[in-house]
Amino acid sequence: MSKAKEAAPPAKKGKLMIIVAGALILASGGGGAAWYFTMKGKHAEKVHEAPKKTVPVFLPLEPFVVNLSGSENYLQVGVVYAVDTNEISEAIKANLPAVRSRVLLRLSSKTVAELTSLDGKKKLTDEIIDDAKQSLDEGQRKGLLNMHFSAFVIQ
Repeated sequence: MSKAKEAAPPAKKGKLMIIVAGALILASGGGGAAWYFTMKGKHAEKVHEAPKKTVPVFLPLEPFVVNLSGSENYLQVGVVYAVDTNEISEAIKANLPAVRSRVLLRLSSKTVAELTSLDGKKKLTDEIIDDAKQSLDEGQRKGLLNMHFSAFVIQ
C-alpha cells in the first residue's frame, strides 16, 4: 500500500504541470493576439498617413513654329507645362506673352543637330522650364513640375 501512495502524488504533479503549461500557452496566445490586433490598427493608420500624390495641372500652350538657326528648316513644337496648382497655372497665364517670347527666342537659336538627339531634346526641356520659371515668383517656381512636348516636328 505504501507503493500506491508514492505513485499517486507524481500523477497529481503531472496534471498540475499540464494545467500550468496550458494556462501559459493560452495567456501567451491571448497576449500575442492582443498585440497583433493593436499593432494592426497602428499600421493601418501609418498607411493612411502616407502623403497623397497631387495630380498635376496641365497647361498647354499654343504651338510654336520657328525657323531653326543656320538652316532652311523649321521647327513646330507643342509645349505643355505640368504645374502643382491652378495658382501656378494662372501665374504663367498672366505672364504668357513673356513666357512665349522667351521660348520663341530659345527655339529659334537651336540648330537641327542640337534637336535631333534625345539629349538635345532633354536639354531643351530643361531650358524651356527655366524660361517659364523666370516669370514666376521665387515661391512659385517649385510648383512648375515639368514640361512635355505634345508635338515635335523638324522640316
